[in-house]
Parts: sequence; structure tokens; C-alpha cells
Amino acid sequence: MLPTAAAATMLALALAGCSGAAAPQPTASSSPPPASTSPTASPTPSPSATSQGEPPRCLASDLSGTAVTDEGGGAAGSFGLRLVLVNEGAASCSLQGWPGVSFVGGGDGTQLGEPATQDRSGRYGDATVVLEPGGSAYAPLMVEQALNYSNADCQSRDADGFRVYPPGDEGSLFIETDDLIACTTGVELLEVGPMQAG
Repeated sequence: MLPTAAAATMLALALAGCSGAAAPQPTASSSPPPASTSPTASPTPSPSATSQGEPPRCLASDLSGTAVTDEGGGAAGSFGLRLVLVNEGAASCSLQGWPGVSFVGGGDGTQLGEPATQDRSGRYGDATVVLEPGGSAYAPLMVEQALNYSNADCQSRDADGFRVYPPGDEGSLFIETDDLIACTTGVELLEVGPMQAG
């Protein structure tokens, strides 16, 4: 009887030992999860932000513009203009760099052909120009004659003027001109320099 009782006791202990073995539980990681490798976006300056000590950028909404002949510009088959921008606002503002320029036509502001390329020859300085209220600055613009090209290459149309984006601004203004012809194909007729004092 004793051996049977002893055997029963041993069997009970063995079963208790088996039932006491718990399933593996998840454990807290000893190290933090790896940091994200995606880049953190740096703040983008607003269109009005400039270097410390300078007035905010001039916006299209505060500017008016005219195109005047540049007597010193031009070459065979091309001519020079100055796109003059005037600060119509009540506060000083600044311009620095190359404006965006393209021909427009059709009486509705439709862009004609390719926008102006940037003249980066270094013949013009690209310093910041501060415009007091009523003050002006200009961008030199070289215009190649559309008549230098065949109609098949150019597919010319009369232009109403230029759409001009001041440097750093997504807004634009219209500068009306007379007797300009644009190409509506991939021919590049315009080359613009950086804003200049004057």
C-alpha cells in the first residue's frame, strides 16, 4: 500500500511541476526601439522672410511694373528691355535674385512659349535691392527676335506683354507691351538677369 501511496504522491508532484510551468511571457525590451530614420522637415521660410536686418520680400501684390528699352542691351537679332518694378506699398521691401518671366497673350494671360532662362554669366551683381515706398528696381531682359526662326520652328503669335514673378513670390503681375512677338513652341526667346538697383 505504501509503495502505491508513494507512487501516487510522486505522480502528483510531477503533475504539479508540469502545471506550474508557465508559458513564456513577452518581456520589455532592454533597449528603446530604433529612432526613425526619416528626415525631419526644416521650417520653410515664408515668402516675406529675408536675411536679418533687411525688409521683407516685395510681393507681386505690392508692385507695379513697366518695360522700357535698354539702350545698352541687345545684339544682332535681339534687343534689351528693363522690367522695372515699383513698390506701391506703404512699407519698404526687398528684391534679390532672378524674377520669373514669360510672354503672355490671347487677351487672357495665356503663357506663350518657354519662360525666360536665367543669365548667370556674372555680368550682373545679384545683391539685395531695398525698395522704399515708391522706389524701383529693374531686371535686365534680353529678347531674341521671333522672326529669326521659321514659322514651322516658332509658330509665332502676338504677345500682350509679360507675366513677371518677383523673386521668391508665387504671385505674379502683368506688364503690358506693344509690338512683341512670341514663339509658342520650345524656342527660348527670353533671358533675364537678377534684380538691379535703379
